[in-house]
This record gives sequence, C-alpha cells and structure tokens, in this order.
Amino acid sequence: MLDQDLLSGSMPFHRECFLAAGGNQSARSVAAATYPGRPFEGRHHLQHRRRRWLKDTFAQDLFQALRGRLPQDICLQIAVYFPRERATQAFQQHWPKDHPPQPGNISIPVHRGVTLWAQYALYEGNWYIRSFSYTSRGGNEDIILDWNTEKLPNVFIYHNGLGVRKLIITEDNDTPNSGMFYLKARFDGIKLRGLGVVKSPDSFVEFSDDGPRDIRWAVPPAPVKHSPKIPLPNGLDTQFVRAFDWNKPGTLGYSFLISGSVILHINSHQAGMSAASEEYDRFHYRSVARLYLAMSPGEYVSELWVRTYHNRLSTLIVVTSYGRSLVVGPENHEPGATYHVIAELPQSKPCRMFYAETYKKRIGWLHFDSVSTWRHPEKRHIHPEKRQIDYPWTSVASALTARELWLPESHYTSATLDDVREITPCKFLRTRFLDDGERITGLLLTYTDGSRSSVGEIRPDKLGTPVAVTSGTMFLQYKGPSCDGPDTISHVAAYGLDWFGFSEPPVPASSAEESEHTDPEPLEDEDGSDISSSEESDSDFLTRYANTMAVPMNGRFDWSFRAKEDYILSHHKCGNPKHEMQHVLAEHATMAKEDPVVKSLSVLIGKIDPGDLDEMYRYAESNGNYEIFGL
Repeated sequence: MLDQDLLSGSMPFHRECFLAAGGNQSARSVAAATYPGRPFEGRHHLQHRRRRWLKDTFAQDLFQALRGRLPQDICLQIAVYFPRERATQAFQQHWPKDHPPQPGNISIPVHRGVTLWAQYALYEGNWYIRSFSYTSRGGNEDIILDWNTEKLPNVFIYHNGLGVRKLIITEDNDTPNSGMFYLKARFDGIKLRGLGVVKSPDSFVEFSDDGPRDIRWAVPPAPVKHSPKIPLPNGLDTQFVRAFDWNKPGTLGYSFLISGSVILHINSHQAGMSAASEEYDRFHYRSVARLYLAMSPGEYVSELWVRTYHNRLSTLIVVTSYGRSLVVGPENHEPGATYHVIAELPQSKPCRMFYAETYKKRIGWLHFDSVSTWRHPEKRHIHPEKRQIDYPWTSVASALTARELWLPESHYTSATLDDVREITPCKFLRTRFLDDGERITGLLLTYTDGSRSSVGEIRPDKLGTPVAVTSGTMFLQYKGPSCDGPDTISHVAAYGLDWFGFSEPPVPASSAEESEHTDPEPLEDEDGSDISSSEESDSDFLTRYANTMAVPMNGRFDWSFRAKEDYILSHHKCGNPKHEMQHVLAEHATMAKEDPVVKSLSVLIGKIDPGDLDEMYRYAESNGNYEIFGL
C-alpha cells in the first residue's frame, strides 16, 4: 500500500492491511496485491491519481455520514489526513478474512472458435481484469474476443502499475494463423498482473526475466494495418512503444530528449498546456541532451528526413513549412553523409507516429501505420559535395583539449538576434554530479512579427518570465574560459549561465575560483587575444572564473553543447541561422518529382551498424519478440 520501490526485496504495506489479511501467512500476498509497480509502469502518474481518489472518496463518505452538516470543502481538508484509512477500507472490500483469495498463476488457452469473457474488479477507483472465462459469469464483465475468422488477433494489454486494466484486440491480415496461443498472468488476489501472450503452454510459466519480452505500447496502434518487427534487445520489458502526434492544433513547439541520435521521449506543447515535470525527469543518464523546436504561428512540420553516415549512424531531421530544420541528434561532423526524405506530413490534421528506444544499444525505432511516403524513399537520397565544415566553436580550439572537441556528440542550435522582442530563459539543474544549483540552459526568443526560435536546451516546464529587449546589447554572465575568433565572440560556459539581462550585470562575489576583474574592459593575453578572464594551471586544466559576455542584439547567436557538458556560445555578424539542411533542401527542389504513396513506414535511427543490428535481430528471434508481436 506504500508507494515505495522494492529495491531491497522487501514488500512494505500498512499494518491495517496486514491484519485484515490474517497476519503473517498472507503478508507477501498483501504486498503483491497493493504494490504500485516499478517506475517504468507509469507509477508517477498512478500516485497522483491514487492520492486524489483516496482524498475525494473519503471526503464524499464523510459528507454523507454527517448528512451534509459539514461543507464539502471542509471534508476535503479533513480527508488529506486520512489516506491510509481510506486505502485500508478499499483493500478490505476485496480481502475478506473468512474467505481470503488465493493468489497464483493462470494460463488460458485461446484458439479459433473460442469466445473469451473478462471479469472486472473495481479497486481504488479503477476497473481491473480479475479473471477470464469461456462463458458468462455475470456481474461486471464483457466479451473481449469472439474468434470466428481465419484472421489472427492482435492482443494489446492495457495496464498500469497495479494491474491489467483492459485488453484491446484487433485483427491482423498479414500474419499467418498459428491456431492457438495462451494468456498467462499472475492473480494477486484482487486482479491480474503481468499478463502476457505466449505460443506454448510451457512458456513463461515462471514469469522469468529470461522469458519472452512483451512489447509495451503506451497507446496501441488502431487499427493495426502492419505488424512491424521491432528489433528490441534485452531490457524491452522496461520500455514502452510510445505514441506521438505531429501537427496537433495550436502547437507552440516540440521538445526531444535524446541520447546520441536515439529519441528517448518527445513532447509537443500547446498554448495553455504544460507537461508534468516527471515527463522530463524520467531519464537521469549522463549522456542525454534536450533539443527544442519552437514553432511560429502558421508553421507546421512538413517533412521528416533521415541523415545516414556510411550505413552506421542514422539521425532524424525535422523540417518545417518555413524551411527551418532541427537535427534530432549530433550535428553534421564530417563529410560523407547522405540524406533522404522519408515522409510528408499533413498540415490539416495530426499525424500519429510510434517510437521506441533501446538506450543501451543506441538504436531507436519509428513507425507510422499510415503516412505519405515513397515506395523506396531510401533511393531518393542526396549526397552533398564534400565541403569544409565551419564549426561555431573553432575559435575556442586553443582553450579546449582534444577530448572536449569530440565532434560526433555535439549538438548545435542557432538563431538570429535581429528584431527580437523578448527573451524567455529556461533554467534547470542540468547535472546532478555538481552541486551548483540550477543554471540558465537555453533562451526562447520571440520576434516582433510573433515568430519564435530558441538556442540551447529548453524544457517548457522550466521556462521563466519573459524579459523585454530594452537595449542593443544582451549581457550573459557565466563561469568558464573565453577567447575571441576573427569574426566571433566565443565563450565556454560551465553547465549554463548564471544570469542574463540588458543592463550591466551584477558584480560577482569574489572567491578563489572567481576573477577579481569585473571591469568591462577585457584583459589582454600574451598572444594578443582579448579575454575577460582566464588562467591555465600546471596540469593544463581550465580554472573557471566568472565572466561576462556582451552580445549585440543583431547578427547570429550560436549555442552548441555536448550532453551534460559545457556550453559553447558564439556571436556572428551574419544574421542568418546556420542549418545543414539548407543546401540539401535546395538540391532536393531540383530533383525529378515522384508522386508519394500512403502506406505504413518503419525506420531505424541511431547506431545501425550491420554488426549491431544482426546481434539485435538474433536476440529478438531467440526471446520471441517477432512471434509474440501479433498475439
């Protein structure tokens, strides 16, 4: 009954539930029935709903017991202090002392000609599947499968951390009929948990971690017109295949949580709505980065592209109707890439995409049940001529070690500073390894015509108050070295900015790690370059001081970074934002037109080296991923 992890193997619950179940002999059964699941089972969302239900129902019972003598708002205030009592009541309704339920494993054979019923139990405000039968038993039940055709059913299991909520069953025209499958689950005394579909009566009996990996869908595709083979390796049981809608009405922007080129999570943001913070705190890996694509009024995502390096690294690129683009992964770091458009997205309605990731293997999977594409989109590729890549951080090479200049892991954002009306800072704790508190990690820019862009890392749930542009210079205060290039002002900021504004910045407190020089006049280094302050130790590591970067509100502002590492900031006189798709889109416009077709589409992104893929395919075959997908 307690919302805690079972990290130590212990199963915590309320003493009242322990006594209600009859004491020591039923202790593990009580814990198994009330345990809210592991974090990846949606436990955070379940906690909020559960607490709200406990409070609301206790207040409702109290209001009725007192026959309305206390106002409902007072009853709600009282209910805050009695969640345990309400939880115990809910448990006792399903666990009578004189006839306690008997938890255990179940196995249900399912074959053509079978009519399958599901019986439900109402627990803490939600309906859960309690049992299956071939005939009606009365009460809260319904028919979930009437298998009277040659078509093989697809079974999607809807569950949360407490149990199985529902079965969604569709028909698959493509998969051959195997004749029979088995539904296997654990009955925890109140409801079913761990429901899975297997081919053999002997499979998955012990529900071992080495058994088949059911594919978990956050939202199932409906209808399923195609059964893609998802090459997900060990660990699939901790991940979801998630659903995402492009071009929802009123979209203000898209945020991507990525590891390399693998998409871990996508959110779209609409006016007046914000995602819960746990949507962004789900991953604490060191190598994750956050990218944001701000959308302007009337702008929509028009195309999805893929960039591939020598059949070993594949990256998604989002292109908008205004010709802007976002590389959802590392920036182009060497010649030899090929580009091809994989989908055209509709403007007038949302377009649903499913995606899954395998963090350890650095491979992601994208799937559309129906999208406008081409019969062989990979053959319509563009291979730009070899060119010198101009990196915005080239001028800081003398201040960085070779390890810090590892380009394949760098992300690049850019925006024009001309006609900016206001700037909104994003501030969050980017790394938990340094106890330096929250820093400014990115800036959201709004222009006089209402259009929007961004630089750095943006979390929409961490945006601050917009700041109006009141002068021709923006000041950024940060810790780190700095040095100038011939046409840039390039700075390395340690994990973010401490302050920004349009007046002279506050004077930082002096310390052993901060420069005593706060005068706006730069210091002159021995080589003649101007820097605000820096010092090099005997070990060649950079000692970080408080610095100020003065940025003219014109030209171009670049903000580059590597996941969980320093930011590289630079200002350029040229006002046009750089993006690698500019030449690719221009060349694509000259290619012969080919009419698209509407069909299903699956794409792999990330590390697609043939050796890595072969290993994943073999693992998928061995653990049953392919065979169980349609069941």
